[in-house]
Amino acid sequence: MPIIWLIRHGESQSNVGELTCSSRETLLTAVGHEQAQEIVRAFYLPYFRVPSLIVASEYKRSQQTAQPTQEAFPHALREEWPVHEFTYLSEKKTLWTTRQERCQFVQQFWNNSDPNHADDEGAESFILFITRVSNVIESLRYSKKDFIAVFTHGQFIQAMLWLLETAPLQIDFNSKAAFKHFCREHPIPTGAIQEIEFRGREDVRFGKLITDHLSVTNIYESCSCAKTTSPELNLPVG
Repeated sequence: MPIIWLIRHGESQSNVGELTCSSRETLLTAVGHEQAQEIVRAFYLPYFRVPSLIVASEYKRSQQTAQPTQEAFPHALREEWPVHEFTYLSEKKTLWTTRQERCQFVQQFWNNSDPNHADDEGAESFILFITRVSNVIESLRYSKKDFIAVFTHGQFIQAMLWLLETAPLQIDFNSKAAFKHFCREHPIPTGAIQEIEFRGREDVRFGKLITDHLSVTNIYESCSCAKTTSPELNLPVG
């Protein structure tokens, strides 16, 4: 059964509050590029492991983070999967904005408990996001590859863990709040690696959150879960 490394991208422009064009086009910072190089070390410690498949999202920060690993393991198969971040705000609200400027729209989205609510054209509803994550879980569970490195995003990793650990029977008007609470309890630093192993149709083993390879461990969270109007964050952005 496959072992999966869910790897959050390195520190991004959005994480540090820079002006960004869009979620898709957001790039890594200098620290993020350093973290991308450090991720390669994790494949060598405590013992050498070679990924049979390297997956990245279509978002540039994910692809930039994956590049050093792809170069280190040139014979590994490379694929682009729909493991991009939960992009629930419309581009017309986020185009050339900072995280601080987006905060009010983020709060409005998460205060709306309707899982079918979509912000506007091009934005993803919570239920569509969870469906996308569920489909990726099934693809990973039944993959014939033995070791898969998935370069993805904070909320995507948290959503995978939430589904696998809590197994919600349905997505309803309580689900968004439940997911936000789960995210507060399971922060994912940039450049961190969450290992999981599928063992058949139902069983899954959760490894520890790996951060030993990182010289800098930063948890960038989102005002979507903030208890006040402070920009201090509780859900990863990207």
